Amino acid sequence: MFCAPGRSPSTCAPPVPLLGVRLFLLSTMLGQLFLGSQKLGGTSFWSAGMMMVENIPFMHSLAFEIHDQLSSCNAQFIPTVLASFHLTTILTTLSFYLISMFKLGNVVFFFPKHVILGCVGGIGVFVVKTGLEVSTSGAMTLSSATSIVEFFTYERNPGLYLLPLLLSFGLRLFQKLLPVINTALPWLPASTASLLPPLFFLSLTPLFYLTTKSLGLSPPPCYFFPTTSTVDAAPSPLYPTYGLSLLNFPALLATIPTQISCVIFSLMHAPINIPSMSISTGVDVDMNAELRTHYLSNLFASLSFCPPNYMCYSNSIVYHRAGGRGELSSLLIVLSTSLLFFFGNSLIKYIPRLMAGTLLIHVGLDLFLEGLYDSYYAGFDALEYGSIVVIIVTMSMSGMTTGLIVGIICAALTFVVNTSPRHTNPIRGTMPATTFVSSRWRTVAARTVLDGGTGRRQIMCVQLQGHLYFANLEGFTQAVKAAVTKREGTVAVR
Repeated sequence: MFCAPGRSPSTCAPPVPLLGVRLFLLSTMLGQLFLGSQKLGGTSFWSAGMMMVENIPFMHSLAFEIHDQLSSCNAQFIPTVLASFHLTTILTTLSFYLISMFKLGNVVFFFPKHVILGCVGGIGVFVVKTGLEVSTSGAMTLSSATSIVEFFTYERNPGLYLLPLLLSFGLRLFQKLLPVINTALPWLPASTASLLPPLFFLSLTPLFYLTTKSLGLSPPPCYFFPTTSTVDAAPSPLYPTYGLSLLNFPALLATIPTQISCVIFSLMHAPINIPSMSISTGVDVDMNAELRTHYLSNLFASLSFCPPNYMCYSNSIVYHRAGGRGELSSLLIVLSTSLLFFFGNSLIKYIPRLMAGTLLIHVGLDLFLEGLYDSYYAGFDALEYGSIVVIIVTMSMSGMTTGLIVGIICAALTFVVNTSPRHTNPIRGTMPATTFVSSRWRTVAARTVLDGGTGRRQIMCVQLQGHLYFANLEGFTQAVKAAVTKREGTVAVR
């Protein structure tokens, strides 16, 4: 709830409890409909779509910027905040459409595999960090070793983060022992490995209550997500809408720079998540088709007054490894999410933090190990593996945007180092067309001209090798000029 400084909350307009959660769930349902369906969305693989959770800080910024001008006691506050979210989705939809229309998605394939794996590892660290924050409601940053120590020492109840960590490592250990268990118990179904993680996470909440009840324990409120009497009592609109007559356009226009920053940040997820998913699943993708799918899902999100959505890599990996395939699986996710949309307000206070924290920590460790540990045995040279480490550290310390910039630099550096020693001279040779004949089919008249006195003898061919780039481009130009000068007056260069 937002209130102007100096005002009592009771003097402000009634709050809109958990409206942001409903916005998140509605956008997630629309994203899953398109990004998890090959028939409806045209995606190349079965994935999990969701509202862009990394954009929540931008949503907070938009709300605070409008609050600075209106305060929450103004009747225009909530409609203007909703309009700023809606306009951000419209701009994101338009951007995805333009990028896919002009086929700019193919630029992503200039990123080598080791750069993508570095981004995967960096995402894993981010997800683990989020899992710890969810478990404790703390504010952990990886900017320094001191901040990490403070995070693990200031918490008065270490069980908040120790339980999710122990449960996550316990699941990982059980997965390692599963082949031995399958050998000892051959009657176990083959799907046990894929079904184990989702069944484990679903069982955490009932096991939490059974354990505390059997031991006679009463877990403190910090083990659950916070709820207040205001949230429980105040009515919440089911569908987020606003009227144009209630908008404050000066305050809305003032948020345009933040909206543009949010759109740019939103567009940066696709170059990371889609190729990462392609590598992890072994499925070739058409990047432009995937961007069109993102355009469709965000188009319907904008028509539904929701924040933007995208293909979430970490959730998609869990979905893929659990055997999620087909339109029916995607539809079941949408239906289960719709239950939370209608009844989530009353259910969320009963879900322990450790369930969400364990899930995030487990997924994050999977991604981190895929990027750092598995890549060590993937045949990369020292420079490529060093780039993976640098990208992971950068994303962990400075965020995804900085990590992507460092990834671009590493890709360029790897290309220069690996290419320049092999083909410093891009010209393999020069020769007349009489000795280097084209294999293209030509008409009789064209062959008569080429075989005549003014034909192939007057054409000089330049055969290239390797790559043309900034380091050898000048040498290539000078070599061509020298060859033309040497043969000047005897040939016509074409």
